[in-house]
Amino acid sequence: MNLLHEIEATQPGGSEEHSAIERLILKHAMRCFGRRGYAATTLRGIAAEVNVTAPLVSYYFKSKENLHLKVAEIVMASLESEVARALETPRPFYESIVSIVQAHIGLVERCPAAVEFMFSMLYGPQEGQPTPDLESLYGGTRQRIQSVFERGIDSGELVPRPGVTPNFLVEQLGNLIHAHVSCRFKVDRLAERYPERREALERRVSAMSLDVAIEHFFFGAGEVPAFKQT
Repeated sequence: MNLLHEIEATQPGGSEEHSAIERLILKHAMRCFGRRGYAATTLRGIAAEVNVTAPLVSYYFKSKENLHLKVAEIVMASLESEVARALETPRPFYESIVSIVQAHIGLVERCPAAVEFMFSMLYGPQEGQPTPDLESLYGGTRQRIQSVFERGIDSGELVPRPGVTPNFLVEQLGNLIHAHVSCRFKVDRLAERYPERREALERRVSAMSLDVAIEHFFFGAGEVPAFKQT
């Protein structure tokens, strides 16, 4: 279990254990930053959610900026570990790419609050918000994905179109992942608000089949001989 999962599993229970209190602060900070944005979130508000004092939150994390950066670090590290685990088992090139996409999308189901935090961090109001080093936070994951494309090209499992580089393929796969993560997240949030519409919303997502999206991605990328035979 990675730290993000531990944070999500932490429940209040009167425990005075330092690590449990720290995880609860991180859990509610992630939700507050995600729902309210950085500027509208205060240490006092986070403390109220955890049922502790604001000075105690400051004791653990010093400042709102440090707390926000710590949440960003944990969320991105969790995503990296999910992708690394997906690639642990040797698979054909095509299946490896599918497993990478599924690892990203699975984060919505396992921890929607983490996805909401990332969207807020990337696309929400930037007033006063610290700027995380995304290259450092996501660089390892990106390199893993690029290595999969490079191995696929070297092995002949992917014959890229002229001018298509592994770096370009990583960028385009990221666009595909973002589109489906965003869609899945919006469906879940709308279904919370309008539960009677969940079935219709789920049908809309299924119409945007991930399999079809990946097929279109590879059509633009080049030829995948093994995929063409299926």
